[in-house]
Amino acid sequence: MDHKHHQLHKPKVSLSKFTYRKLLHKRYVIELIRRVEPVFRSESNVVEVEIPKNGAITICGDLHGQYSELLTIFKLNGYPTATSAYFFTGDYVDRGYYSIEVLITLMAWKCLHPNTVHLIRGNHENRQVHKLHG
Repeated sequence: MDHKHHQLHKPKVSLSKFTYRKLLHKRYVIELIRRVEPVFRSESNVVEVEIPKNGAITICGDLHGQYSELLTIFKLNGYPTATSAYFFTGDYVDRGYYSIEVLITLMAWKCLHPNTVHLIRGNHENRQVHKLHG
């Protein structure tokens, strides 16, 4: 596996880079978007979520670009796995300074665990709200 693909399969790499204020090269972000798009397109508008057998689900809402809050959620509940599901209810951007970092991290986890990481669109992922609030 080449270096580019190796980094995309390790969301913890992006976590550590963002935590220490380092940037991912744009080619990694573009590749991540290419990989996550078909995953999202394959999902229905209405997502049915099953709690993994002998597992748990963490429901998270309104991160609003607060990357430190996302890290705290993972610190308290562990990273997503096949038995530790996450359901994010949208509003990933706005207000906080780290909206892109939040989105990239969540997309990386979605690629790694498409059946246990669930991302739905909130009102801040709406074109009209985005125009109004930036």
